[in-house]
Amino acid sequence: MSLQVACKASAVASGAVRRAVVDNVMLAIVHAPDGQWYALAGQCSHMGSSLAGGEVIVDGDTCLLRCPGHGALFDVATGRPTTGPAFAPIATYPVVLDGDAVLVDVEGVK
Repeated sequence: MSLQVACKASAVASGAVRRAVVDNVMLAIVHAPDGQWYALAGQCSHMGSSLAGGEVIVDGDTCLLRCPGHGALFDVATGRPTTGPAFAPIATYPVVLDGDAVLVDVEGVK
């Protein structure tokens, strides 16, 4: 595993998303309201909108990220879309929290 710093944890409020770039890979870093951290591909699979401008939504036990472009919802744990217009999943990456550093392995695509 090749972990690299994506951002500072203190810079991402609970329930928020932040744009990060690691090894030229654009990411959306999500700090879920339950305290979990997720890293997803930074662009929507529908039309390429930046997911960093999206909204974090909790639906039961599932944390979702809404694309600001056309409203597609992605499961942050799996990258799978739960509503259209996106039908293709987006990549997710392993995340490790080390102190105030959010570390992501962009080579470890799930």
